[in-house]
This record gives sequence, C-alpha cells and structure tokens, in this order.
Amino acid sequence: MRTVVEPFGREHLEAASEVFAARHAGDRGRWPYLPAEYEMGSQVCLALADLLEQEGSRGVAALRGGVVVGYVLGKAMFPATASPAASVWRPRSAAVAYHGHAAHAGGAYDIYREMYAALTEQWLSQGLFAHYASVNSCDAAT
Repeated sequence: MRTVVEPFGREHLEAASEVFAARHAGDRGRWPYLPAEYEMGSQVCLALADLLEQEGSRGVAALRGGVVVGYVLGKAMFPATASPAASVWRPRSAAVAYHGHAAHAGGAYDIYREMYAALTEQWLSQGLFAHYASVNSCDAAT
C-alpha cells in the first residue's frame, strides 16, 4: 500500500499518540525504567500537542489507506553562540525529541525514510542544516 506523507497537524494528534504508545510499550519491554505513562495515548497526546504548539515546530505524518502509520515532529533550534546549548546543537538546526517520532513496527524503516525526506525538504528551506533525533540505542528502524 502506498504511503502518503503530509504536514503534521492537530488532526493527527490522537492517531500519532497511539502509534507512539505502541512503540513506547516495545521500548519499555527492553528498558523497563522508561516512564509507563507514555504507554497511554492520552498522555502522549498532551505531550505532542505541546510540542506542536511550540514556536518553530514542524512535522509530517505518514498515512497508509488514510490511517496514520508514523509521524516525525521536530523543532527549529537557534542556540546563542555563547550558550551551553551551542555545545550540543549546531546553529540553525532541527531537533526531534524522543516522543517526537514513531512508526508502525511493520515497515518502520521505509516509513521513517519517507517522512524524513519530506521533513528535510521543509527544514532545508528554512535554512536548518543540522538535524538531531533522540532515538533508542538499539532501535533498528530509526
């Protein structure tokens, strides 16, 4: 089935939250110290809504047959040259938090590839040339 990638909006929040909750449940199977509340879509929905409303946030949702199968939601980062953040993030960068991305386990690699290609186009047009994503150390899909 064909994947359609579109800009992430409020209409994607609930479905994206469920995709993340499923991913996080798998992560907790490997790392039980991760917070359990992110296995509940309602908690993730609040966190994603907050991320979506932050200045400089942009994202994409991947849909197959009209169903959300993945999302990436990141934020532009412009650290001041002399700030501690400048030692972590390059100027004019974009960052994706741990809860800012997820994809269905089946086909996750390809879903992420398609989403990143679309999001990169947006970020590059904004002049954001360095991209950072928080992922688990042994997450083969990302």
